[in-house]
Amino acid sequence: MFVINKADRPGADQTQRDLEQMLELSEIAHDAWRPKIVRTVGTTGEGVEGLWQAISAHREHATRDGSLAKRREQRLRNELRAIIERRLEHRAREICTGERWDAIQNEMLARSRDPWSCADEMLAGIL
Repeated sequence: MFVINKADRPGADQTQRDLEQMLELSEIAHDAWRPKIVRTVGTTGEGVEGLWQAISAHREHATRDGSLAKRREQRLRNELRAIIERRLEHRAREICTGERWDAIQNEMLARSRDPWSCADEMLAGIL
């Protein structure tokens, strides 16, 4: 969704037209969720109820079509991958420490070795 805050200021109408045009030109499937454009004024609270309704409608849609569950699953997959990457790097640094780690990186930076063979050596004690 798009929120135009300070919708009481000059340029808000043009911003809305630009967003509507962008959405018209996008490749959003005809039956897909079309992002809402909501206008708000933060200092007065104007439009906040409409914003909440738009958020609620989107959540209902995402729950109903399964995209919310898919996004949550993907976020968890990404989190697991990031944890594994951090732990592998930590373990590789434990095995290939200090000067050797720096030497391998320097060889790669000097282009005397490729990144793949450097990674293989750094991870040799793990894999």
